[in-house]
Amino acid sequence: MLTPAGERLIIEATKVINATQSFDDAAKELLDPFSGDLHLGLIPTLAPLLWFW
Repeated sequence: MLTPAGERLIIEATKVINATQSFDDAAKELLDPFSGDLHLGLIPTLAPLLWFW
């Protein structure tokens, strides 16, 4: 059985473990060059021509 202080420390330790996992996941995403959003811009005069091709 845990004391009240031990129970509180378990809760805090769980938060640290979850934050570490989140940090690790974010770091792995930054290493993947094909992850994230892709933004493509076209000039307004060219965009209508592309719909006909």
